[in-house]
Amino acid sequence: MNANLRADFEGIDDLAQLAILVALDNATHTKGYTEELTRQATDKALKFYLSICSNAYAVVNDCFTAAKKQFDGGDIAAVNESEKKAVQPIKDCDFMFTRPPTRTNPLLESNRQMSDLTQIALSALQNLLP
Repeated sequence: MNANLRADFEGIDDLAQLAILVALDNATHTKGYTEELTRQATDKALKFYLSICSNAYAVVNDCFTAAKKQFDGGDIAAVNESEKKAVQPIKDCDFMFTRPPTRTNPLLESNRQMSDLTQIALSALQNLLP
């Protein structure tokens, strides 16, 4: 393998690891933000929706915590599975706000960012899968 190609693969490896770390940081921050919004909410429906989202972000956080450990251990296939599991809870959070009684989703931008970060992490990882 020539030196430039090897450097590219090392760069992809670093990108995949960085994507996991950024996604984990974002999930941790958003989970805390969601918990704070839940505590402050006085509307019962909004409080319920936010509690669902808080649980969803706990799952996303767990997925990326596992992905980090798996990446550090070199189990790229397991990282891929962990990252894939983070996709649905974000969608579930968004979906809650489309159900009656509808409420404005205060997490719309956070969910979009988390979804984007998850897709970036999955895309970066694809280059490392066998």
